[in-house]
Amino acid sequence: MTLTVEDLLAAGYQTFHDSHAASKLPDWYQASYQKRFTDPLGIRYFITIVHNVMPANFSRSGLPSKTFFTPSNQFSRGGVTFNVEMLHYTESLDQVESFFADLWESMHLDYYEMQSERHSPQPADANAA
Repeated sequence: MTLTVEDLLAAGYQTFHDSHAASKLPDWYQASYQKRFTDPLGIRYFITIVHNVMPANFSRSGLPSKTFFTPSNQFSRGGVTFNVEMLHYTESLDQVESFFADLWESMHLDYYEMQSERHSPQPADANAA
């Protein structure tokens, strides 16, 4: 099954412009999509999917235009942060999301943000009058 922009939007992904991704392949870059994954304890992680389109006749072989979706994530565990980029060719969106969920659970990765961190009282500003 080929992933589509419509699939991403229907699944709750938000569109944004990722200047870093756009700078890598400026003629190919279309948009980026991101979705937050949470549970009652907080934000587990985000999945970011970059949408690129290879222009028609890009190669000497005269290949037609081709659409690429590249799902990626950044995880942390015990102070070590690492990137995971999935080489997406035929996986469905459910398979992509399941892959990252299984990775997060099996490796016991850190939360991106705990619920308690989001609602902790902010220190008073010493300069406020």
